Amino acid sequence: MGNKISLFIFLSGLFCCGAAYAAEGEPDLLSLHQYKPLYFLMGHPYTKIEISFKTQIVRDVPVYFAYTQLMMWDTFNPSPYFYDINYNPLAFYRFHFNTGNEQWLDVIPFEHESNGRGGALERSWNRTGLDYHIRQSLNTKTALYWDFKIWAPYYYNPNNPDLAQYRGLWELNLSLSQFMGDFFEFDDLIFRLYPGGESLTNPLHGGQELTLRLKAKFRRFLPLVIMQVFHGYAEDLLDYQDDRWGIRAGLGF
Repeated sequence: MGNKISLFIFLSGLFCCGAAYAAEGEPDLLSLHQYKPLYFLMGHPYTKIEISFKTQIVRDVPVYFAYTQLMMWDTFNPSPYFYDINYNPLAFYRFHFNTGNEQWLDVIPFEHESNGRGGALERSWNRTGLDYHIRQSLNTKTALYWDFKIWAPYYYNPNNPDLAQYRGLWELNLSLSQFMGDFFEFDDLIFRLYPGGESLTNPLHGGQELTLRLKAKFRRFLPLVIMQVFHGYAEDLLDYQDDRWGIRAGLGF
């Protein structure tokens, strides 16, 4: 457990350092950028923490390495502990279409996801896939962002040969940003959906997640305020076969 906490601290420090390097404009230093949302959310049944970054690894070529770490922390236990930690590294090549930064495709030759538990509690699989992104402006401020990812899974751990029946073969993220007018400095509503079932395509046998992120106008308070509701399977890898409701709130960055 100590090694996992140390890894979290190391990656957090690396993310901060990368942001500083990017701000200083050092072209020879790796700069880290946010990949998926970063947050600390408390609630039922576990506190949920996610850190995520990406970095370009070949100069002038859009080849990236990305890493996401999802942690489920049983903070309300008399002796709090990390119930499950999921590690998710991947590499991808990004194609931009002739629309500026409004439309792009990530080709993912390799993605790994596991919880590093070992033995009977180990959960892991590998994937190869495509991730299509598009941003559509609805008016001068409001925008709709689509992210549709498909994959072919392989190399399942023997403890989770049916993981795709709970995580499916695709995932959809829809994000509506700046839809509250001038009431907040920033706001967005993110709907995440992935299917499951024996067909691997049943959206009612996978997971559904709704996340609201808000940034207050007074600039002295820097984080985002986040509220999130999850329902379904495989929110984390350890108990991926359990149907769960997750209701949480906290801060994001």
